[in-house]
Amino acid sequence: MYICQSRFEKWLKRWRIKANENKSTHVTFTIKTEDCSTVTLNGNQIPQGETAKYLGIYLDRRLTWRTHIFAKRKQLGLKFQQMCWMLGRK
Repeated sequence: MYICQSRFEKWLKRWRIKANENKSTHVTFTIKTEDCSTVTLNGNQIPQGETAKYLGIYLDRRLTWRTHIFAKRKQLGLKFQQMCWMLGRK
């Protein structure tokens, strides 16, 4: 596994991309309940998370839409409350 990480770090360096280890999370997309091995980048361990946000879509570990739907329903509820004054009570 160390070889893959080394290749990734070389790829980042070759394309002049700087990855921020503090903002990065490691999500393993699987149905299994076991945790994956640790991932390091530039000698720093990347924390493992349950969800990741990518291009506005929330992806959870089991690739269900539960987290994404909950977040979007919350956003729509807030927008509805903001527009409620225009609709009035009747």
